[in-house]
Amino acid sequence: MFSGFPGALALANPGITLTVGPFMEVTGTIENPGLITFAQNGILEIEGKTTLSGGGQVVMGSPESTIRYGNDNLPDDELINVDNTIRGQGTISVDLINQGTIRNEGGRLQLDRAVVSDGTIRAQDGTLNIGGDLEGNGRVEVASDGVLEVDGGLFKNHTVVVENGGTIDWTDPARTTIEVVDFFGDLTQIGGTYAPGASPAESLLDGDYTLGGGGIFELEFAGLTTGLFDQLTVTGDVFLTDGYLSVLELAPFTFGAGQYFEVVEVQGSLFGEFGGLGEGARISGLSRDVFITDADGNGNDIALYTEGGLAPAHVPLPASIPAFLAALGGLAALRRKTAAA
Repeated sequence: MFSGFPGALALANPGITLTVGPFMEVTGTIENPGLITFAQNGILEIEGKTTLSGGGQVVMGSPESTIRYGNDNLPDDELINVDNTIRGQGTISVDLINQGTIRNEGGRLQLDRAVVSDGTIRAQDGTLNIGGDLEGNGRVEVASDGVLEVDGGLFKNHTVVVENGGTIDWTDPARTTIEVVDFFGDLTQIGGTYAPGASPAESLLDGDYTLGGGGIFELEFAGLTTGLFDQLTVTGDVFLTDGYLSVLELAPFTFGAGQYFEVVEVQGSLFGEFGGLGEGARISGLSRDVFITDADGNGNDIALYTEGGLAPAHVPLPASIPAFLAALGGLAALRRKTAAA
């Protein structure tokens, strides 16, 4: 067991185990090719910007295990995990840059402060809580026995994988913005904003998507070619039960005449519509009016177009058919509303 104020910390080889307890303060570097564990109530205090490297493991073995910022609360108090695996339970209460792996095991692991992650964050078993904003280009995983709690206002990462049985709990969904390029699993958005792509990009939602609670589905446009505007592919069904579409032009881009954008490919079925936006509805407040259609592709994909653009062709019907279709239209509308309820 090691306690005190050692400054920088270096373990000589992978066979060494160091136990933190009851208190240790570290500044500058932690070189850990081996194993760092925590005694009961062990506290590792980070003073200033501190780098954790060496490819080892940090095991937080009890709910009282704590990694926190220093008592001086310096503005640059920050832990940079270059390549270690931090796993277990307890609390990490310091700004965190993660390029390695963070994983809860056997209980609740709380990340109290802002996290920038280009590595992996995994809710293994029990609960992993992200209490601050999450940014980065990494990967978030939720195992079949795991629960990921999201308290922060921003949830931005490249890839999210929710295994069968895993749960994401958006604890305050009305103020959460979700920016993810590839999402594997069903996504239920109750309020807040879902902006696929983390910036204009092609994105994948491998599952069902439900928009409710007055939430916002946000699309960004920075150009005309693929990758410069948001395009989302949903492999399952889309349920637009109670939500709205937001369209943003990113300067210097502005919409021009005769433009057409396929923005959502629905490989399953599409139920409902964005609030106030039926077939052919006008979206105003942009550099020019934009119109929406859900008759693109296989007949239920979503596209936007400007005046002069080519909306999906509508085949003229024989004169005897419209009355019959009008009767069926009531049934179709009832089906869409029932499915979206």
